[in-house]
Amino acid sequence: LAEAQKQDRNLDHLREHLVSGAVSSADELFGCNPEVKCYHLERDCFRLDDSGFILRKTGDRGDSERVLVPRKTAG
Repeated sequence: LAEAQKQDRNLDHLREHLVSGAVSSADELFGCNPEVKCYHLERDCFRLDDSGFILRKTGDRGDSERVLVPRKTAG
């Protein structure tokens, strides 16, 4: 599942943010699809765990987490 997350191009900007703290600019996001833009807007709701999984914080206080399921990639 972590490998599938890495192959999902819609998660590239989010993964870069989680790894390096970089925030994509409006110019970088301009041509991106709505899913990528949504991840960007909600980037603080995600974290990268020690196994390389992208997790989404859930619950009223962000006290639980769920694995972000990637879209199936072509191929």
